[in-house]
Amino acid sequence: MSRTVLIAGATGMMGRKIAAALQSRGVAPRLMARGGATHPKAAALAPLVAQGAAIVDADVSDPESLGRAVDGVDVIVSALQGGPEVIVDGQLALAEVGLKAGVERIFPSDFSVDFRRIADEEHVFLGWRRQGDAAIAAVGLPQTNTFNGAFTDMLREPFLGLIDWEKDQVAFWGDADQPYDFTTTDDTAVYVAAAALDPNVPVGGFGIVGEAASPRQLVEIAGRVTGRSFALHQLGSLDDLDAEIARRQQSAPGNPMVWAGLQYHRAMATGRGKIHAPDNARYPDVRPEGIADFLTRAITRPKG
Repeated sequence: MSRTVLIAGATGMMGRKIAAALQSRGVAPRLMARGGATHPKAAALAPLVAQGAAIVDADVSDPESLGRAVDGVDVIVSALQGGPEVIVDGQLALAEVGLKAGVERIFPSDFSVDFRRIADEEHVFLGWRRQGDAAIAAVGLPQTNTFNGAFTDMLREPFLGLIDWEKDQVAFWGDADQPYDFTTTDDTAVYVAAAALDPNVPVGGFGIVGEAASPRQLVEIAGRVTGRSFALHQLGSLDDLDAEIARRQQSAPGNPMVWAGLQYHRAMATGRGKIHAPDNARYPDVRPEGIADFLTRAITRPKG
C-alpha cells in the first residue's frame, strides 16, 4: 500500500537517515524544511531529491505553511531538534494541523532511552520530549514513540564520556554491571521507516536495542576491537553523580550541554531508562548492529 510520509526536521542527521531508509523501501518522502530549497542545509537533501523526495517549505511556527505540508500525508515523522519552542510547541502545532488534515499518526522526535519512568527535572532534554508527547496526546492524534537507548555512535564522542579512547578507560558511575542500551542511528532510522509504513504499528512506545552492555562489558568490547587493554574507571556512586550534576548546573545554569550528558548517564546508570521489552523482531529485515561491529567500522574511518 502506498503511503505518504512527511519528515519534519529533514535537514538534520536523523531526518536525512529516515528519509533514505524510506527511499530504500520504495517510498519518496516529503521533506519539510523552513525556507524549502533555500534552507541553509538544503544542499544535503540533494541526493534524496534526486531519488524522488520532495522538499516542502514549512515552519512549525506558521500553521498555514504546516497545513500545506501535511496535505495528503498519511504519517508524520518528526526528527525535529531544538528547545521547548520546537520540541513542545512546534510538535504540538504539527500534531494539531495533522489531525485536522486527517493524518493517521505522528512519530515524535524521541529517539532516546525510555524516559517514561524519568521525571522531567531529571533530564532537561528528555523532559521536553515528555512534555511534547503529552501535548500531542492531549490533541488526540495517535502517536508512536521511538525508544532506542543511547546511540551507539555516541561511544565515539565526548558527550557521554563512557569510553576514553586516549586513556583506554571506560568511565562509569554506580554499578559497573548495570546494562545500558545502545542502537546505531542507522538502525534506528531503518526501524522507524519500517514502522512508518506499517498501518498496524501499535499506538504508544516501541523499543529497539542493538545491544545492551554494561561498563564492564564495554571494557571487554573496546579491548577486543582495538587489541588494547582497557580499564574500568569508577567516577563515583550515584549520589556522587547527583552531586556533580547539581554542581555543574549551578556553575552553568543556562548551558544544558555542560550537564545534560551526566543526566543521560544517570538515566542509564539507575536502570530507569532501560528498554525492558524491545520490539526488534517486529520487522525481521531490520537486523540491528552490535557494538563491536559498529566500533570496528567506526574506529577505522573518519568521523562524519
